[in-house]
Amino acid sequence: MENKANDHIIGLIGKSGSGKTTILQHFREKGYNVIESYTDRPKRFENERGHLFISREDVEKYKDEMIAYTFFDNHHYFATRSQYRGKGITFYTIDPVGVIALEREITDANLIFIYIEVDESIRKERILNRHIKGNKNMDATALRKAQEEVERRIKHDREFFSTIKCHYVIDNNGSVEETVKEIEKLIETIEK
Repeated sequence: MENKANDHIIGLIGKSGSGKTTILQHFREKGYNVIESYTDRPKRFENERGHLFISREDVEKYKDEMIAYTFFDNHHYFATRSQYRGKGITFYTIDPVGVIALEREITDANLIFIYIEVDESIRKERILNRHIKGNKNMDATALRKAQEEVERRIKHDREFFSTIKCHYVIDNNGSVEETVKEIEKLIETIEK
């Protein structure tokens, strides 16, 4: 087992459109390890980032190494132990159920959970823009479907995120650069 003092998992928790993937990209570019969850759901659009897409049949292959397993919207989501072990500070986007699972399953890394808070109106705009950006040939029917999907996800998040267990809350209504700076301040305390 790895030395717990050397590995840290920083779990970013947030509703759809809170900016988790964008924040993770900033830390990936700074050289930090970032866990991308495995999932058997189809890509929402070409070149979608943030997950490792596998077939439903492949899920079973990871059973023995699986952590933070979640079944959401009829699809499997999980990470594996090899994605953080021996890698120092690791970032991971996780939901409230995954927080509880990580606390139960991880004994060989320090866990820090940060909730990314964003107003609902901003989140709706971000989610819809992500759909539009991912589908450049969107017609009126596709736009209506995207808007329905946004509303479905917002409604789901209202219920699913009613209770959130975290160590820190960071406001991401402003610029992502401001949010990254706040998280960097937390990292400084870890690295001391």
